[in-house]
Amino acid sequence: PAICEHEDGTEWEEGTIYNPQETEECTCDNQGVHHCSCIDDDEVCEGETPVTWFNDRCVKTCVPEYGLCSASADPHYRTFDGAEFSFKGGCKYNFFGCGDVRMYADHEVDRASSKTKSLEIAFKTDTYTLEEGAVSLNGEEVDTPLHKEYSDGSVLTIQDVGEYVLTIVQDGKDPLVELSFDKVSSYNLRVHGSCKGSTTGMCGKWNGDQEDDFTNPDGAVAESVEEFGTAWAVEDDEDCPVPPPAPDICEDFGLLDDKPGYEEYVQQALHTGVLAQCSKVVDNTEYFNWAVQEICMCFGDNNCACPILNQFAAECATAGINTAGWSLTNNNVDCAPTCPEGSTYKAAGPKPAPSCAKPAGGRKTQAGCFCPQGQVMDNGECIDVGDCQCEYAGQRYDINEKYEKPDVCQICKCVDNGEDKCKPMTCDVECAEDELVVPVEGECCPQCLANWVTAVNPQVEGTVNEPVSLTCQVEGVEVTADDITWIKFDPEVDASSPRKLYEISDDGLTFTIKNMNAKRVGNYKCVATKDDKVSQGVFEVTLPIVHEDLIEAVQSPVEFIAGQSLVVEVTKLGGTITSLSWECNGQVMESKIVNKRGFSRLIVEGATADMAGSCTCSVTGVGSQDSETIEVIARENAITITPKSTNVRCTEGKKKCSLRCTVEKEAGAVDKKAGKICAVADDGSLSRCKKAKFKRGLFKKGLGKVALNMAGNYACVYTEEGTEYVSEPITVTVRPRGN
Repeated sequence: PAICEHEDGTEWEEGTIYNPQETEECTCDNQGVHHCSCIDDDEVCEGETPVTWFNDRCVKTCVPEYGLCSASADPHYRTFDGAEFSFKGGCKYNFFGCGDVRMYADHEVDRASSKTKSLEIAFKTDTYTLEEGAVSLNGEEVDTPLHKEYSDGSVLTIQDVGEYVLTIVQDGKDPLVELSFDKVSSYNLRVHGSCKGSTTGMCGKWNGDQEDDFTNPDGAVAESVEEFGTAWAVEDDEDCPVPPPAPDICEDFGLLDDKPGYEEYVQQALHTGVLAQCSKVVDNTEYFNWAVQEICMCFGDNNCACPILNQFAAECATAGINTAGWSLTNNNVDCAPTCPEGSTYKAAGPKPAPSCAKPAGGRKTQAGCFCPQGQVMDNGECIDVGDCQCEYAGQRYDINEKYEKPDVCQICKCVDNGEDKCKPMTCDVECAEDELVVPVEGECCPQCLANWVTAVNPQVEGTVNEPVSLTCQVEGVEVTADDITWIKFDPEVDASSPRKLYEISDDGLTFTIKNMNAKRVGNYKCVATKDDKVSQGVFEVTLPIVHEDLIEAVQSPVEFIAGQSLVVEVTKLGGTITSLSWECNGQVMESKIVNKRGFSRLIVEGATADMAGSCTCSVTGVGSQDSETIEVIARENAITITPKSTNVRCTEGKKKCSLRCTVEKEAGAVDKKAGKICAVADDGSLSRCKKAKFKRGLFKKGLGKVALNMAGNYACVYTEEGTEYVSEPITVTVRPRGN
């Protein structure tokens, strides 16, 4: 036999009827599938919570009766707790909220008043809009009827029975809400008793106290209807003005003489048939006044009172009086509904209404427009059941067409008129070696997740002798404290064990240094391991940096000669130094740095003149820092060139006659190839330069065989880095041969 395994782990054989709990009964079928339903435990719900509610897990709760909030025509509002008011605003207003549901009424100014032109229902991630003759889902017009399923089991449906009826079933609340909209400007909202005491919007707080029904979003009770309504305008409607109080339309339109006739008409309507019976139970005073105002708004058209009379009938139904089809039996009014061609109005038609998915409709009853047997209402028209398509979320699909239900992760195929078959979506996900496969809320297929651990506070500055807490965040996967290790690194040490120094939260995600000091400064990380995958969050823990005299300059300013070594030095004053660096004129120096226990010295060999400016030594200690800037002055390298003799006498025809000079540099060696001897013209220009030889500390150049025309002025010239250094003139005289 087949075996069913219940969610609590218990196994049951095929055909067995069993009770997992007192309020649940299950049967195991021959396919190994159990079918469960909720059963009453005979405990009676009564008093202020007379309604029995079983949630999706068959947990029984006693809750209040359904509540009704309504608005019609002008609009005239009646809250859950019975407060009645007229509001003439021309913006979009939040009129209801509870749990996942938010509802908004979009008003527009109409003559001397305003009316509701559309309703907007926000449920989970979707937005539905109801307006005259059209329904939209997330801004796209869709067909009716429609239904949409959600991952938590919720189902939203919209029917068209001459008016739009939107229903949400959630967690055993059938329905959670039911909103009917007459496609013009009036609507009724029925809400499950579990929402009592937690509603928001213009429908009031629903706590049994009319006195606080005009509570604004900030919790304050408004002093006027106009202030109250405007406070619930949607936030993006910034220019929403406070409307004026509701006027007496009959007076404004000059209809006071006709008003008694309108009043008589409304009185007859309220005191005929089932409405007369209801008037004995429900106070009709405001409904009477509103109906008269609506007739004046229409300059005497009695039909304009119908939305108000329908609103009163809905209130009567909540009070336990069956008012379905009241307008068909009340001979004093002409408020009978108008139905689409081919359909007729029924006071007790099936609920839900017949549809392609369920041609017979439901077992409950409702008033509305219904098609003849064998036909269903589809997008406002009666069609044969044989012409049906499949429907989901307001879209239509032909037989054999496939489509998705993404909210419930199903792939479906239309197999017959209005009938589909669905199966779970399949996912093919391949992740990298270091990535986790994780489910994502709202998505059918899992996703690959890297870097699934992050540091919430990655950089923390502590205070000495105070605790410091580091917090890791894990996304997309559940971990326990056993999956997490805390490490202090540089060097790497497991910090999970020394409980005297550290404390770790029960979930392992928060690591606390109990008593912060300089020794605990450094880098930490939390490392999570899941399914052999590892991810980590990294933290840097510091103490406030304070200035401490750790170094001082040995000399400042420091002068150097271009081409000579530049040497700057600081003395270490004895504090602990953890790092040291030098920079000159904003450039980090990578030259020779000599670090000893008592000093640090920067040596730049062959320094050029552009090193002039400043050099800074920067150090950090344990929670401290210091720096010293040394001024640097560069001097040009002084070069002196001196003739051995400034008067040289030579004899014509002889070769033993030479010019000699010495070259002295303040820094650096003399370039032995940089000397020459040149003739000096009367204007001081040089010519006929000949390279001089360097020997025994002298640059020397012989004149060769002396001729009389060699007499004149000469000079020694030394060139370094493109600059010529010229000696004072050397005068050469030539004595004629034989003298």
